[in-house]
Amino acid sequence: MRNALGTKDKFKPIKATNESILVQKPQILEPKPEPFKEEDAAKSNGNNVNVDKEMAKLAENQIVYNATIQLMMKRASTIGRNYRTGAINKFGY
Repeated sequence: MRNALGTKDKFKPIKATNESILVQKPQILEPKPEPFKEEDAAKSNGNNVNVDKEMAKLAENQIVYNATIQLMMKRASTIGRNYRTGAINKFGY
């Protein structure tokens, strides 16, 4: 093919003294997280409760509770409305 293209003598092979220069394997570096947990040292009164963590848990529970109550209220409203109007859906109520 080089003869047909007329490029036989134009390109010479590369001679490498160190093969790792030409052949490099890709390196995939993955971060390795190291979890940090602050030690809860007991305070002077012996209490080691982390107030910030407890408040975060309280807020999370409050959100879940409110969402659950809203869902239950909506569902009860739908069931009551269907009962009053006599409408029955595919679930039987």
